[in-house]
Amino acid sequence: MAVVKGNLTTLARAKDFLSISSSKPSLDLTLEGLINSASRLIIGWCKRPFKYGSVTEYYDGDSANRLLLRNFPVITITSLNMDNSRVFGSSTLLVETTDFFVDTKLGVIEYLSSYFNTGSRNIKVIYTYGPQAFPVNNDTASFIFKEV
Repeated sequence: MAVVKGNLTTLARAKDFLSISSSKPSLDLTLEGLINSASRLIIGWCKRPFKYGSVTEYYDGDSANRLLLRNFPVITITSLNMDNSRVFGSSTLLVETTDFFVDTKLGVIEYLSSYFNTGSRNIKVIYTYGPQAFPVNNDTASFIFKEV
């Protein structure tokens, strides 16, 4: 059984954490199964994957002053544009702290000037998201193997 992409740790990290020599493959199938199961359980319980990414997303403006991003926590907002013509040129670029505030933990953008214009896909956000660090040496192996 191979470790599935998107798991919260790797076989090598789990073996290192458990002080199992990498030259002893006898436990690999068992560990891979535990990693796969525990990762699915944690991701399912939290109802979201734990990954990094950079995305461009488009939203419909609805005359609200808040926008809930699809992914969080937010690491950085590269750009936020509001343009009913959907050209998204430099004149439609909003400035962080002047025009909007980001709650990075929750992935919420609050428009400070007024409300987001009503329109179809008239808001464009480019941002990077993902956990900054996992506990215990940026890995969750210890958590997985303590809880399984």
